[in-house]
Amino acid sequence: MFRTLSLFIATFFLSLLLCVTPLQATALKKAAPKEVIVSVNKNNITQGDVDFFMLSRNIPAEQQAKSRKKTIEILIDRRLMSDFLAKRKITVSPKEIDARIKRIHNLVRRKGDDPQKVLKKMGLSEKRLREEIQLPLLWGREAREIISDTQLRKYYKKYRREFDGTKIRAKHIFIALKKEATKEDIQQAEQKLLDIRKKIEAGDITFAMAAKQYSESPSKKEGGDVGLIRYRGEMPKSFCLVAFQLKVNEISQPVRTSFGWHLITVTKIKKGDISLEDVRSVVFNRLAAELWDELVKQQRKKATIKWHSKN
Repeated sequence: MFRTLSLFIATFFLSLLLCVTPLQATALKKAAPKEVIVSVNKNNITQGDVDFFMLSRNIPAEQQAKSRKKTIEILIDRRLMSDFLAKRKITVSPKEIDARIKRIHNLVRRKGDDPQKVLKKMGLSEKRLREEIQLPLLWGREAREIISDTQLRKYYKKYRREFDGTKIRAKHIFIALKKEATKEDIQQAEQKLLDIRKKIEAGDITFAMAAKQYSESPSKKEGGDVGLIRYRGEMPKSFCLVAFQLKVNEISQPVRTSFGWHLITVTKIKKGDISLEDVRSVVFNRLAAELWDELVKQQRKKATIKWHSKN
């Protein structure tokens, strides 16, 4: 089944790619698959490449138009990294790729479908499938060569609260932003929180009182208290990235999330007891993701990227 393989490939790549770049959805552009969108160091990225990437990640059709630009940027990054790894002479054996293709075929067969027919329906050749599988394998090998045990331990120690199950009791003062908020609206909301922060720091008002007076969150009734939270789960990622680095009673600068602006403070830290060995793969994947981003940034500075079509 077409959808079955799309879902499998999406899941498969997510488990292999050490830097998962989340997509915001969009709609497939109706253009010839061979139309060249952009060339990266003289290697072309076509409309077919864009279509396949979105299909294999199971991006809903109604959301594909918005993510088109981001999809193309991701494909540029992937091409740059493919070139980088080739220059580094990083290789994987055909047997490794064969084993993963076999898994895909077996999954499709278990669903009662024919692998070749499904691949054809997706417009995906065996060669193309091999290429898609090869990049995360190559990157995994490179990352394992670069990232040392010492680096892992240092990273875990630096961001320990985010990995060891630590919980924090946080308060926030929240200013909402509408979807149609203008640049001026965004700046005004940020400035409002900066002014509130100054009042709190000067001792003119407590954080709890300021939350009751200014916050637009239901938690204002409790002085902005959102209770004990974990790094993953209860609050937006950008909120937690800042909150989990704060000391007790320290007040953050304004933090932007998809909902609006937040001023954050921490009133209690409940230390976790999850060791590095328990979360080694999680720490490794995050460090590898940061390494990928840094290498891509370096490669972009040296690359020749030429756009052939409006994105």
